[in-house]
Amino acid sequence: MPERKADYISEWKQIFYDMLGWTDEQTMNWVRANGYDQDLDGEFSVLLFEPPIFWTFNEFIPKSLQQSVGQVLDLRTRLYDIFEETDTSRDYVEYRARVLDMLADFDETLPQSAS
Repeated sequence: MPERKADYISEWKQIFYDMLGWTDEQTMNWVRANGYDQDLDGEFSVLLFEPPIFWTFNEFIPKSLQQSVGQVLDLRTRLYDIFEETDTSRDYVEYRARVLDMLADFDETLPQSAS
């Protein structure tokens, strides 16, 4: 497995474990369902143009807040801003807390299980 692919998958496992309590198997199911495992085999994968967390944002948006493209784009921007303001060098626990605070503004929380 190329190093960058292993790095992305490892990061996704950490993100989903910290954010949604997913097992490695659940994360790998998500990776395969999105075709990311095959995409990362490519020399010029579009995935590499953004950090691993960028590709996970939709999993953190409750269905009730996915009523319009504009709303989803706004929430994705908020999720990215929170990411940029949070130290995630070791884990995503602080990021999760800040995302929960943001979702509380909508009387929502993280989805229980997206996969």
